[in-house]
Amino acid sequence: MKLLNLTPRADWIEKIRAAGCANPVYESDDGSSHNDWEESRAYSFTSLEIQRLKDATASVTDALMATVDAALNNSHVMDLMGIPPQTQKLMLNSWKAKHRNLAMRFDWSFGGSTPKLLEANVDAMHGYVLGGPAQLGWLAEVFPDKNQWNDIELCLEKAFRNIGVKRVGISAAAGDQAMINEAQLLLKMAKKAGLDASYLDLEQIGYNRTENVYTDVDNSIFEGLVTMMGIGDIVDTEFAEPWFSNSPPKGIFYEPLWVLGLSSKASLAWLWDQNPDHPNLLPTFLEVDERVEQLGDTYVRKPFWGEDGANIQFVENGEVTLVQKDALASTPHESEWVRQAYCPLPSFDGHRPLVSTWVIGGQPAGLSIREGGAITDYFSPVVPHMIEY
Repeated sequence: MKLLNLTPRADWIEKIRAAGCANPVYESDDGSSHNDWEESRAYSFTSLEIQRLKDATASVTDALMATVDAALNNSHVMDLMGIPPQTQKLMLNSWKAKHRNLAMRFDWSFGGSTPKLLEANVDAMHGYVLGGPAQLGWLAEVFPDKNQWNDIELCLEKAFRNIGVKRVGISAAAGDQAMINEAQLLLKMAKKAGLDASYLDLEQIGYNRTENVYTDVDNSIFEGLVTMMGIGDIVDTEFAEPWFSNSPPKGIFYEPLWVLGLSSKASLAWLWDQNPDHPNLLPTFLEVDERVEQLGDTYVRKPFWGEDGANIQFVENGEVTLVQKDALASTPHESEWVRQAYCPLPSFDGHRPLVSTWVIGGQPAGLSIREGGAITDYFSPVVPHMIEY
């Protein structure tokens, strides 16, 4: 694995926007800006390194699915994850009904040798645009004779073909152009898979109480709904009230309710508990677990809930040395923390790549990289990759 320093294409902003990225460069009110995409650098991999990532992704996917099954059938574990009993029942029903999930993304600390899992992202995936068509367009123009691990669009098409429903609504919040563009890519793949698919704003989704179904603005029934809003966010809104009735609505949400069992970082502790010494996992424990002492006084402290590194703490020799604060993130409850073995991202000339692998329709599907500091955050851009040999 190598860092390549490159000259960006003169019209890269137009090219990335044409691929579907709403804002290749964000301009803040204070005059500052940050890129969503960065092509002055790229990372090259060998075929062997890509195979290591593929193997690790497949192995952890299998372990994760077995862990979900064990956790959903253990109310004590679900209680420790902070999931209310009513929601636990919905999750278990969704799992027993074999509702298929669409996509997951694993974040790794990887510098070329053994991948180590930092987190599993399972709810309301986004990043399809930059990870898929934007990367492929860059490769075709900059390194036309090279390859890339990028089957994101192909695997999305396959996943929709096997999703188990025919009439699907794909939605994002009105006015959020970045998420609308992500949804439009999913819509394209769903239609390519032969589904009767349509886009609508999240706010346009209707609920027919008589028929107990979700509908569009014309009262046409959806068998499935793919939303760019996380199921973990939806479950706490009025939108989800029918789910808790004696007759839950017909129709499946994607991601399905059972993924809530993986949305909490507490699942990382349960994953390690069920798969101790797995070569691609890091020792992780609930902070209330006495086994946490095995990590000593150097570790990473993570809240159960949060994304983009919010509230993560680095503890070295018993002292907090780094805190990723996020004004928009809620303050974690004292009991809702995990500790994970310290495994820093590798440094390439001061740049720290977070290597992420996609799992779509249950299959390893591609590679994305976001580059930032010791903790990858909301402002960390996507950096492309290619396979050297």
